[in-house]
Amino acid sequence: LVAATADIALIVSPEGVITDLSFGQPDLASQDRMGWVGRQWSDTVTVESKSKVEALLETAANGETGRWRQVNHPVAGGADIPVLYNAVRLNRRGAVLAVGRDLRTLASLQQSLMDAQRTMERDYSKLREIETRYRQLFHLASEAVLVVDVASQQIQEANPAAAEMLDREIRKITGRSVFSVLTPKNRDELEQLLSTVRANGSGDDVIAQRDGGKLSVSASLFRQDRSTHYLIRLTRPDGVADDDKGMERGAASHLLRVIENAPEAFVVTDLDGGILT
Repeated sequence: LVAATADIALIVSPEGVITDLSFGQPDLASQDRMGWVGRQWSDTVTVESKSKVEALLETAANGETGRWRQVNHPVAGGADIPVLYNAVRLNRRGAVLAVGRDLRTLASLQQSLMDAQRTMERDYSKLREIETRYRQLFHLASEAVLVVDVASQQIQEANPAAAEMLDREIRKITGRSVFSVLTPKNRDELEQLLSTVRANGSGDDVIAQRDGGKLSVSASLFRQDRSTHYLIRLTRPDGVADDDKGMERGAASHLLRVIENAPEAFVVTDLDGGILT
């Protein structure tokens, strides 16, 4: 009955010597383990498992019901075999029956889980690095950019260039409706732009009227964290002062240097997909 139900069963003398054994799985019954008969049980396990074997034998010798303990059997040139053992006293002479469950399948699943966890941690680390670089570029960009949630139409992020162009602090921009920050000549034009971008991915620029002047508003669509966002770009319409153009060119040159030294590959294209640089 024991041989039929247990992956491995040992009969151990009061002195801890294996006197008989059986295996419920053929692959466990190798020549190496067939030589266990006549050997100390503690000599068939790894160093860290010897104390567990002694505890199992002591508990069984006292006639107590012990707890299951994982014991590892070494394999020459291979991975250790983990076995979950419990032991009971068989008779008054002190012989002990040790019944074991093969844990190799569980150990394999645990190893697969650990490998998957390490892979996830590496991927998460890479994503964090990419996010850090994205945020550096986002804040260093000379162009004013707003990230707007499509569903709520609230501004999620704004870079310093956008805050300067809108003459507001970033914290007073984020979380607000895009319509309360950008006031077009006709609100319908901005709503139409966002509607077109949501349907087609792009649309014609519109002009927003602000106290400090006019702003050209363009928008595109992108997905992030299972949600869709507008990427809104703000620029000065034609006719900005030469000094402002010079400052923009200097800032753009600085941004290009940052991109040139970044580890990622960047391609700048026109609206038709032609590669500019």
